[in-house]
Amino acid sequence: MNSVEPSRKPTLLFVALWLLASTRDTFSCMSLIVTEPHIMMGKPVLEGTRITVESIVERVAAGESIADIVASHPRLTEASVRDVLAAVQRSSAR
Repeated sequence: MNSVEPSRKPTLLFVALWLLASTRDTFSCMSLIVTEPHIMMGKPVLEGTRITVESIVERVAAGESIADIVASHPRLTEASVRDVLAAVQRSSAR
């Protein structure tokens, strides 16, 4: 997303998250991302946490490294952050 104008990043983020949230089969094949109405108002989160997919995508879009994200959330691994980003990318490609 580095080549996208900064003013368009929030719109692309919204579209990617909407696609991810609206694609129920994505969640059934990925146990990493779940939605529960009582956790973070139903936003997609990493299973077993209250860390939203949205927060991870926003931090990466803002230029934060995966290592920094993992350092601030000890329950995450670099692999889980990469998996989340890949899932968002796959769902936005639909």
